Amino acid sequence: IQLFDFGVNSGTSRAAKAFQGLLNTLNNRGKYYRDIDVDGGIGPMTMTALEGFYRSRGDYGLDVLTKSLNGLRVAFCVAIAEGNESQETFVYGWLSRVVNL
Repeated sequence: IQLFDFGVNSGTSRAAKAFQGLLNTLNNRGKYYRDIDVDGGIGPMTMTALEGFYRSRGDYGLDVLTKSLNGLRVAFCVAIAEGNESQETFVYGWLSRVVNL
């Protein structure tokens, strides 16, 4: 749900790249699965990496992955407002959506 919401609100490619990057950084230097290309498309290689992540980290790992993805979303929203002061009007709503999803 968090990945879908990220894609709807920030673009599917951005969401997929954040997800792929997290999977790569959480694989303990290739111990659990091979690094994947951070290409913005969730296909068989990304799903294989997710399966490897789940096998090694379980349900708690999925919680960590999800909360980490939400952290990246928060950072992205803050960066938008930092780069364009007119967006400060919206940032509280964006952040509320992410933390309450």
